[in-house]
Amino acid sequence: MHHSWKPRYELGRRVQERSTYRGAFTRFGSKPGNLITVLLTQIKDSDGKVVTDHLWLNYTLGLRRLGRLRSGDQVIFDARVTTYRKGRGIDYRLSYPTKLRLVRG
Repeated sequence: MHHSWKPRYELGRRVQERSTYRGAFTRFGSKPGNLITVLLTQIKDSDGKVVTDHLWLNYTLGLRRLGRLRSGDQVIFDARVTTYRKGRGIDYRLSYPTKLRLVRG
């Protein structure tokens, strides 16, 4: 599968900025240690501009409190753009999600 990484670099221009984002719930996943994760796709900023095609978030208490998530539900949240090492390079992520809201799809 080919991914276009270009939109993700929009996040790179916003490192350490805290803003409001929204993404479509797609599915649950997991990572080592039996941690549940949530895949959001088509992540947009408050102006509706796509900042990344996908994003994994840990299934935190804030996400659990939204209730049962269904494919296509929109999750709106505030988060800070941070960097992390991925392979030999640097990638960007949205960290510390707060003020989570759900809009049914």
